[in-house]
Amino acid sequence: MDSMGRIENKFLDLKLKFIKKLPDRFNDIQKDWDDLDPRSWSQEKAVGIHRKVHSLVGISGIHGLDYLSVSAKKLEDKIEMATQKGVRPTDEWRIAVQSLLIELGEAIQQDSNQQGSNQQGSNQQGSNQ
Repeated sequence: MDSMGRIENKFLDLKLKFIKKLPDRFNDIQKDWDDLDPRSWSQEKAVGIHRKVHSLVGISGIHGLDYLSVSAKKLEDKIEMATQKGVRPTDEWRIAVQSLLIELGEAIQQDSNQQGSNQQGSNQQGSNQ
């Protein structure tokens, strides 16, 4: 195998590891969101959630998980609105964020399933050669 093939294999390995950890990343973001009490708004906790989602936007984009990247970006933008204003968000904002979290979970499921199918096809092609 040439050097380019090894790099491609390493990149694919990183992508598959990232995909495998997506449910845990999502659960971590969801837990942080659930722990964010609207009655005692914590700017620090909101910024922490924003950072996690921002990381998800970038890494999913690098790996070509477009639906996930777009969904995460919408959530990032919505959270960023509150973290930049530094004020307690409205109930409508919280409902919008919760809706975007649901969409993010669906995107993770869709991209994970799609990549799993692609990987199975690659494995079958490799074993047929």
